Amino acid sequence: MRGTMALAGATALACASPAVMAQQIASGMHAIKITVKDFQKTIDFYAVLGMKMGSKYNAAEWELKWDNPAQGSNIIMVHDETNQMKMTPGGAFMMISTPDIKATVARLKAAGYPGVGQPRVTPRASILMLKDPDGNQIELLGPAAP
Repeated sequence: MRGTMALAGATALACASPAVMAQQIASGMHAIKITVKDFQKTIDFYAVLGMKMGSKYNAAEWELKWDNPAQGSNIIMVHDETNQMKMTPGGAFMMISTPDIKATVARLKAAGYPGVGQPRVTPRASILMLKDPDGNQIELLGPAAP
């Protein structure tokens, strides 16, 4: 029986595509899950920060991703009307880097998002604290002033 199971496992691994195997072996943060009230409002907000719609896993979980995976973790948006997952809206805190914080602030303001102030400039970084449409805290990080 043990030999049959080992053979079945080896056969499954041999038949798996390299991409699937790499995904199973790789370690690191895959994504951050946040609870959202409205998928489209959240998608629109994160699009201003450079993310785009990814997979729809099911009716309650949709993905936001970066063009380049090296930019950071994906966000899995959860809209759980049944409250089975016991997630609270506004309970996440994310740090997102941007190469031009002033341009990002201008895009957020032009898109009409309230509460977008001016970044605080420190010797190490420019920092702006804001919230997404569901109240999740975001620390937007840009380069320090020259």
